[in-house]
Amino acid sequence: MFFWWFCLLGSSAGFTAGSLLLKRFADTGAWACLSLSFAVFAVSNLLFAQVLKSGLGPGVVASSMLQIILMAALGVLIFGERLNPWQMSGVAMAAASILLMLQPGLEKI
Repeated sequence: MFFWWFCLLGSSAGFTAGSLLLKRFADTGAWACLSLSFAVFAVSNLLFAQVLKSGLGPGVVASSMLQIILMAALGVLIFGERLNPWQMSGVAMAAASILLMLQPGLEKI
């Protein structure tokens, strides 16, 4: 089971890194960033396919929520964006949904 969560974390990190590289390409026009982003997205999708194959349903939701959190963090920390109160509450709800899914015993509900 640990392997699947590792694949999920790797795919989420890869999607975030690929998006960062695409933003760098858009800002600078460096073709190396575009090429590298395609490679990162390819590996991320292969990892995500492994997660889907295993039937890790909550992992798909956790991946989506984790990507929301990571993209918001990248925007704030690297690109200097500011989140308005609605956006902050959305990020907080995404984090809460991940925490709720990780609670033991909820799979029986």
